[in-house]
Amino acid sequence: DSYLVPDSTKYVAFHYYGNYAYYVYLDDVTLSGYVPPCEAPAIDTIMATENSITFNWNRAAANFDVAILQGAWNDSLALQTIGTTDTFITINDLMPETLYSVGVRAVCSETNVSEWVVATITTDMHLCAVPTTLTATGVTLHGATLGWTPGEEGQEAWEIAINGTNYSDT
Repeated sequence: DSYLVPDSTKYVAFHYYGNYAYYVYLDDVTLSGYVPPCEAPAIDTIMATENSITFNWNRAAANFDVAILQGAWNDSLALQTIGTTDTFITINDLMPETLYSVGVRAVCSETNVSEWVVATITTDMHLCAVPTTLTATGVTLHGATLGWTPGEEGQEAWEIAINGTNYSDT
């Protein structure tokens, strides 16, 4: 309740209406030490590339903890957190085609944090670079010799299609 401000004093009176002919009043009862719960942020957007995840959230507090886990979320595994005052983060050096769970929580004080708000996302698969410098030599009515430059180092096989029909894997 917004009326109950942390470390403030409120005066409350209790009046007992019982079966007795007299009343009992308690006044000057002090409520102190009430700390309102820390409001959790809400994740606005989350995006993935083949090796990174970027997500942002609304501002529910001035400070936040962020955690990322490979696979399903588990509160007890979210031990290594990244502290930030921003409302976004990009996490790099991830594995492609992998499920990750990302969590963010508001940090209102050292002892008052919100619940984790969690989203899951799978990083994109690695897309091979397109070969370049396509050449055709020895062209005849019945064939040709094709050549190209690999699109990236390490490419060892290519699928060749002519008019949408696969002819070979090379």
